[in-house]
Amino acid sequence: MGMFGRSNEVVFDRGRHARRGRTPAWLLSLGTGLAIGAIGLVWIQDTFGPPRLSPAQAQQVVTERDEARNARDIAERREREIREALQARLDQSLAEQARIRQALEQRARASADVDETIANLRRDVALFESVIPPDPRDNPVGVRAARLERDNGSLAYHVLLSRQAPPDQPFDGVMQFVVTGQRAGGKTETVTLPAMPVRIGNYRHFTGRQELPKGFDPRRTSIQVFDKVAGNNVGLRVINLQ
Repeated sequence: MGMFGRSNEVVFDRGRHARRGRTPAWLLSLGTGLAIGAIGLVWIQDTFGPPRLSPAQAQQVVTERDEARNARDIAERREREIREALQARLDQSLAEQARIRQALEQRARASADVDETIANLRRDVALFESVIPPDPRDNPVGVRAARLERDNGSLAYHVLLSRQAPPDQPFDGVMQFVVTGQRAGGKTETVTLPAMPVRIGNYRHFTGRQELPKGFDPRRTSIQVFDKVAGNNVGLRVINLQ
C-alpha cells in the first residue's frame, strides 16, 4: 500500500496525564496529620491548660501590671528619698559631734590654762602671806593685812584674815569696823559700822565697801573680829587712813 498503505494514528493516554495532576498521597497525609495535631493541641490547651482570657480580662491584667510597676517605682523613689534624708541627718549629726568635740577640746585647753593660772595665783598668795608679818597681838584670828580707802562717802576695804587651825574646822564669826574721823565742823567722832559675817579656814580675803555718815571724814579704823555679834573679841588691828 506504499506509504499510504498503513495509517499511523496518534493515541493520547489520558489516564497517565490525569494521574500526574493529582495531589500526592504523602502530602495529603502530612496535611491531615498537621491538622489533627493542631486540633489536638487546641483541645489539650482547652482541657488541661489555664483558661483563656477574654479581651477585657487581658486588658485588666495589663492594667494591673502597669499599676504594680508604678507602685514599685513609687516605693523605690520613696525609699531613695528616705535614705537620702537619713544620710543628711547622719551627716548633720556627725558635723554637730565634731563641733561639740572641738568645743570640748577648747574648753579643756582653757580649763588647763585656768588651772595653771589658779595654781600660780595660789603660789603667789602663799608667798605673799609668808612675807606679811603676823598679827602682833597673837589673837586667835589674825588681821594679817588691810587696805582701807575713802571712796565717795564710803569706806572701801580689803582685809586678809588668817588663823592657825585645821581648814576642815572653819571659824564663823563677824567682822566690824570702828571708824574715827571728823565731821564737817571739825568735831572728832567715832562711828561703828554694821558687822558683817565672816567664815575662815586658814585664811581668807574680804573686799567690799561700807557707807559712812554724810560729811564724815575717816582718819583711823579699828578692825575687830568677834566670835558672834556682841561676842568675844578674837581679832583686832588698827589701820590709819592716808
